[in-house]
Amino acid sequence: MAKDIAGWLMFSSEMQDVIIVGISYDQGNDVWWSKRSRDYIPTKDTISDFGKQWPLAGGASHFIDFIRKELFPAIEQRYSVLENNRGIIGFSFGGLLSSYILLNHSDLFDNYIIISPGLVWDNAYILQIEKKYSENHTDLDKRLFIALSSEESKEWIIRPTICFIEALKTRAYPNLELIYEYYEGETHFTGYPRALTDGLKQLYGKQQ
Repeated sequence: MAKDIAGWLMFSSEMQDVIIVGISYDQGNDVWWSKRSRDYIPTKDTISDFGKQWPLAGGASHFIDFIRKELFPAIEQRYSVLENNRGIIGFSFGGLLSSYILLNHSDLFDNYIIISPGLVWDNAYILQIEKKYSENHTDLDKRLFIALSSEESKEWIIRPTICFIEALKTRAYPNLELIYEYYEGETHFTGYPRALTDGLKQLYGKQQ
């Protein structure tokens, strides 16, 4: 989906030329669900009922090492890319991973498209990370697009994400560009392609 949307945006000259890199497992949906939770989630949560559904969670640091040490060199060997214009797109648990990278491994990417992130995970652990970051940094020189949809869980998705956005705004980081979109009538899944399109145009748009 990301490749096709980006392709149409480039074809219509609405976006810069980009390379879309998808990371998957090629082993079926069951494996995808379990490994996705392992790779995208930074901590374990054995207390909440929600957390108990994902026993493999907590391997994000290994996944981030793979991105840094294996994926980036492989891409740079094959293609002519700008190292200072990398972006990451994260949806749901992928949005949790992207938010975690933003605050803990911010050197990896310059642009972040975070869509309906699962920030409720582990008692909104990402808010603790955000607070710790703010205590040790005076700036966050990144471009950030965050999108939510009205018809998704207020407890699991909307409320913790709004808290995250408000926390970032209160820091007044001089070089943080934060764009927020809220889609009325869209669900957790229908909002994704819409947010993906808007996020790519906002962060990689080609000026006419």
